[in-house]
Amino acid sequence: MEVIKKLGNNAAICKDNSGRELIALGLGIGFPKCPYTLDDLSKIERTFYNVDNEYLYLFENVDSNILALSADVIDLATTMLSVSLKENAIYTLADHLNFAVIRLNKGMIFNTPISNELRDLYPVEVKVAKYTLNLMKKKLNIELPEEEMYAIAMNIINSEEILSSTSDVFVKSEFILEIVHLIEAQMHISIDKNSFNYSRFASHMQYLFRRKSEYTEISSTNKKLFELLKNEYPMTYQCVLGIKELIFNKFNWNIGDEELLYLILHVNRLCSHEGVTNESA
Repeated sequence: MEVIKKLGNNAAICKDNSGRELIALGLGIGFPKCPYTLDDLSKIERTFYNVDNEYLYLFENVDSNILALSADVIDLATTMLSVSLKENAIYTLADHLNFAVIRLNKGMIFNTPISNELRDLYPVEVKVAKYTLNLMKKKLNIELPEEEMYAIAMNIINSEEILSSTSDVFVKSEFILEIVHLIEAQMHISIDKNSFNYSRFASHMQYLFRRKSEYTEISSTNKKLFELLKNEYPMTYQCVLGIKELIFNKFNWNIGDEELLYLILHVNRLCSHEGVTNESA
């Protein structure tokens, strides 16, 4: 196998014996000077074909073990679920798990407000999510809190191919663009609509629309985190209040502080990848 370009010490762009391009994961395969020929194929732990360029960022920035683990989880989910999963399911899950580890290291742990509904309506997805937590602990020695299980389940649900009417998809896509334009105006940034981070934000908004639930109370644990983030990121908070107003005007749906907490995290993350990393009150 020809190793063409390093993406990380344990990830590289390669060509197989048929000349097909792929991304390979394996301990140290990106360490030697590229290009070179890899004769010992036993070093390859996982391969990915037809990877869109927008996902190369993950292979460069996310622990290769998390990427391999995410691929294993999606393989399991594919066999257990009665619906197809989107082509980018592995990458959105890897991105989610990587962000979960970052939040864990920062002590940012919060509850998922619809855990009971998820257990009742999506038992298979919750079972796969529980398996994911066990894998993280067993293979990576990372013990994510049990609350994260429901956030992982939500990620998997959002990767399911749901057939919607063309008009419904158009309306929601247009509304997401309206929200992004608001973020751009209030945060003084320009967001790449073709980027992976935009796709992740759009996916979060689409799932929010699918839930169409109203949260009137926030848990005591999340309340503390919400107040902390609201004070630490006043610009982002004002921005998500604008998003809240847009949603109310569009759907007559008044989202609560629980959802605002998630929006602060997602908007902050979107902005950080566009060069806005800090705020001043």
